[in-house]
This record gives sequence, C-alpha cells and structure tokens, in this order.
Amino acid sequence: MWQKPQSAERSVLLDYISPISIVSLFRSVKHRDFGVFIAVSGSLFLKAVTVLSTGLFVTANIPITFENAPGALQDKFVSSDLTYYNRDTIFGTNEEKRSAFIVYGVHNFNLSYPLGTTKDYAYQIFNTSQGNF
Repeated sequence: MWQKPQSAERSVLLDYISPISIVSLFRSVKHRDFGVFIAVSGSLFLKAVTVLSTGLFVTANIPITFENAPGALQDKFVSSDLTYYNRDTIFGTNEEKRSAFIVYGVHNFNLSYPLGTTKDYAYQIFNTSQGNF
C-alpha cells in the first residue's frame, strides 16, 4: 500500500490469522508477502518439531547396579516363629486380627496396600546412604 493503492482484498480484507496455517502460507506466497511467509513457516516448523520430538521419547528399563553400597534393612521376614492360627483363643491373637482386617479392608474397601506389599509381592524396605529404596 505504500507503493500504490491496493484493492480491498489486499488491504482491508486481508486476513492471514483466521485461516489454518497452510492456507495462510500459500496465500502469503501468492501475494508475495514474504514476511508473513517466514512467520507462518516458522510457526509450522515449531509445531512439527514439537510433535516429532515428543514422539522420540520411549520408556525403557535400565538396570542400575550399586556395588559395595552401604545399606541396612528396616524390616525383615520372620518365619521361625510363624503360627498360622492360635487355637487357644476364639478369634486369634491381636496380630492375626490386625492382618485379617487389613486384608479385608484392601479387598473390600479399596484401601491401599501396606508399605512393603503389593497385590502380588511382599518386599523388604532398606535404607542406604543415598536415601530409601
């Protein structure tokens, strides 16, 4: 418009924002608006890089070994004095009742599993100089 008068389509009605980016890209080339072409191309490039770079992330299991790492167990499995049911009392010992209530709560009331247990496993908690694992 600074060189000569332009038609309404090239001045007042000119719109590069409303259409999708590909349409704006081709219109800018058609009308020789290279500043708009560079801006829209940069925008499309950044969108493509974002999509492609996030597709490169892959989860992988990486084994990590610590040799000679100091550590101490915080709990232990005891099987020497394990009794399955104390028949001397009518409902068992307090430990037996507590275990039964925890299992009942986990299965029927959607409670979380106690520390050191999962649905399939029981594991020991240990402490190292780097923190808990």
